[in-house]
Amino acid sequence: MRVRQLSSKSNGSSKSSANETLTKTPENKLQRAGSAKCPNSARRLERKSLMESFGQASSPAFQLNKGFMKKPITKKALKRPLTISPSKLVQKEFNECFKSVNNYLKSENNDDLKKLVVYGWNQSDLANEIYAIIIKQSRGNPEVKESLQRGLELVAILLFFTAPSLTLSDVILEWLDEVAATAANAIGETQLEKICRSHLEKILTKGNRRGLVEPSMSEILQAKRHLYHESMFGISLQKLLVIQKEKFPELEIPWIQKELTKEIIRLGGFTTEGIFRLPGEIDKVHALKTQVEDYEIVDTSSVDCHVACSLLKLWFRELSEPIFPLSITEEILDCSEDMESSIAIVAKLPAENQATLLHLIRFLQTFTKPEIALKTRMDSSNLAMVMAPNLFRPVSDDPRALLDNSRREINLLRNLIEGLDTKDAAGYDSDFQIDIV
Repeated sequence: MRVRQLSSKSNGSSKSSANETLTKTPENKLQRAGSAKCPNSARRLERKSLMESFGQASSPAFQLNKGFMKKPITKKALKRPLTISPSKLVQKEFNECFKSVNNYLKSENNDDLKKLVVYGWNQSDLANEIYAIIIKQSRGNPEVKESLQRGLELVAILLFFTAPSLTLSDVILEWLDEVAATAANAIGETQLEKICRSHLEKILTKGNRRGLVEPSMSEILQAKRHLYHESMFGISLQKLLVIQKEKFPELEIPWIQKELTKEIIRLGGFTTEGIFRLPGEIDKVHALKTQVEDYEIVDTSSVDCHVACSLLKLWFRELSEPIFPLSITEEILDCSEDMESSIAIVAKLPAENQATLLHLIRFLQTFTKPEIALKTRMDSSNLAMVMAPNLFRPVSDDPRALLDNSRREINLLRNLIEGLDTKDAAGYDSDFQIDIV
């Protein structure tokens, strides 16, 4: 999927057209000369030009007249959708979406928030309409003082679940450029603008939230909370350990890693064929993720060990910096051909990475016991094959290099499973005692 450049900069074409307009008359020349002496006046003129030209570059995406994005609609209903779409659902539901957007901008109503997320997640054309409505209604809305911040918040949450079309992503970026260029931004608006860009880039790359079950209210509210508080997923190992220090000052490894390895054992991981290889049901993975984000695992009665395994792999895969850091990946892979070198290179990892890796390897080593491998059909080679992609990041785009590096990653991890002394991680294995490793 194609991803557009998401850098924060003012819209050049908008500024250019604004400058051309300002030079047409002597009066405008005087205005511009006066604004050079008055920075506030210059900023007002720049902001006005951005407001007036907004959306024109992407107007083919919309059904209404040029300049329709100039100001929000204060009426109770739209006459027709803002976007061109053959979808009957858009024709039917666009006004319901319009009402929900306005309600959220006014009062942050969670029922309207869920309705918008579910609508957008279920139907991509309706998602485009919702994004367009939010942008239109949050730009200088006279009825709601906090409309811009709440609009940014709403877009950031939606971008956690559903991707806009490429045309709509251009409009979103133009809107974010306008936000970035506004000198009077509140700190919260600036932060949300950056989060929107990050979420947009991510969802255009990875696609919509997967699953058959629509996002739950708890999942949606968690996405909202993570706009202001760090998630366990997608951050660095070092940052996560700092965050959890208040709750678990004694832990030297991530709480989520310790608890998920515990759950895998409790849910019958030692006797489950294809452990770590077979994926868990995606909707149950989402539900379990929602629980662990709150530092608790409340009820896993409907969860099997494949779900816990999938979430553990997802957590490793989404670390902002992999367990084997990119800066020394080549050096690490060069040591993959023999066991002694593979074991020695572990000492070059940061201390937090070493502790986390040691616990993971010790956990995987339990599955290599003959009596367990006989039931799971997962020996050290198979375990290394399914886990290695979650611990490394690609260092090349060349297909041949990717294939060779994949082989070396598996070799290195297999060497560690078969030969690394993990007794220093024994303090965390009370749920999977190791006697013969």
